[in-house]
Amino acid sequence: MSLFGNRRGPIIIGLAVVARLVAVAFSRPKLNVTSTDNQTSIRQRYAALYQAAWRQDEGRGAMVMTATLLAPSIIQTLGQDTGRSTTEEQIWSVGKSIDARRLAIIITVDSVGGAVPDDTIQRSLTLAADGGPAMSVDSWRPIIAPSRVVNAQESVSSQIGIAVFRAADDIDWPKLGTLRLTVSGIGDQPTRVFTWVEPRLLLNV
Repeated sequence: MSLFGNRRGPIIIGLAVVARLVAVAFSRPKLNVTSTDNQTSIRQRYAALYQAAWRQDEGRGAMVMTATLLAPSIIQTLGQDTGRSTTEEQIWSVGKSIDARRLAIIITVDSVGGAVPDDTIQRSLTLAADGGPAMSVDSWRPIIAPSRVVNAQESVSSQIGIAVFRAADDIDWPKLGTLRLTVSGIGDQPTRVFTWVEPRLLLNV
């Protein structure tokens, strides 16, 4: 794609094959090579954080999904980037409003079966941390972004949004246990699970 807008010097982060030879490309945030040294350093840190937080399912069947945990360090670093793309500006707008009891995950859905309704995506999501109760979905925020689909031999839908989850208490990131995002009843797989074993490590990338 260019998930993060038209920049030069893309950092390619994955290539997933959907049913019937539909190739879906995902790219990391692109570095603005004309920026100052400080901005380049911020951009590189953001790219490294995003890569560490990004997960993709196995891509079997007619759908590929990804999930990226928006740790506080990612939101903070994106806020320092003065060259945010249009898509990143939408992500930043959601991220900066998240309080201590909320946690956000960027989710992409690419499917040859047509677009998935927003309310269906929202109902399918469950997030839980080790030693704690499941977090409820507070909101689903669709994001307008360039399509990430390339080399498609059939019509493929490409969606991106941010799921915001609400915990019962303030989230203690340094002590946060393994996070598991479960997606149920979407596409031809009954469940998809995305796991962040030590999310606290994202604070120090």
